[in-house]
Amino acid sequence: MRDILVFLLHLIFPESCVICLSPGVAICDDCLEKIFGEYIERIRDEKFGSRFMRIYSANPYADGLKDAVIAMKYSGYRNLCEPLGRGAAKKFAGLKLVKPVDYLVPVPLHLSSKRDFNQSLDIAKSMGKFLGIEVLDAACWAMDLPRRASLSMSERFEMPLDSFKIVKDISGLRIALVDDVCTTGITLLRLARACEDAGAEVVCAYTLCSASAYNSDRVN
Repeated sequence: MRDILVFLLHLIFPESCVICLSPGVAICDDCLEKIFGEYIERIRDEKFGSRFMRIYSANPYADGLKDAVIAMKYSGYRNLCEPLGRGAAKKFAGLKLVKPVDYLVPVPLHLSSKRDFNQSLDIAKSMGKFLGIEVLDAACWAMDLPRRASLSMSERFEMPLDSFKIVKDISGLRIALVDDVCTTGITLLRLARACEDAGAEVVCAYTLCSASAYNSDRVN
């Protein structure tokens, strides 16, 4: 029944809220406020030895936020990137980072992706506009790997260490990585490795949501 209603609404209104179906917007202000609650998650990893990278996720991958992310990634709702990025950035703005960030670096689009836009890049641009941080599209995949969503948990951990290559000069920059969903954190950690090998300092990573409580706890 909902699918029929969505179809009928789209015949009348080219755009409607992906959650409550209010006409005229990709996602309405009320739904945007509801899906970004007080939750922020961090993930600690020992990959960098005595130092760790903290991955901040604005909310769990559930309910309305999950619906919005699925619509954005798999139904081509590119216009959701801007409000979702802005909604997450409002929460990240209050975080006290160990160092200021010079640039946001998004996770690149998979080489074999049929999507005609990189949602992580669009989200980063929206976050950057709100946070006052420039975006540097500095990375690409070094190999054609399967989409992470198609892999089991154990397969996700098998991502090669050299999965990414850096295509711009980031030496000496302090950066924050940006992605849409964090499940194990492996993709972000592999990209962090490539960035640090290229001379950058990875301060943290920002994601819209976390799909797993793996090795995590909640912080204010």
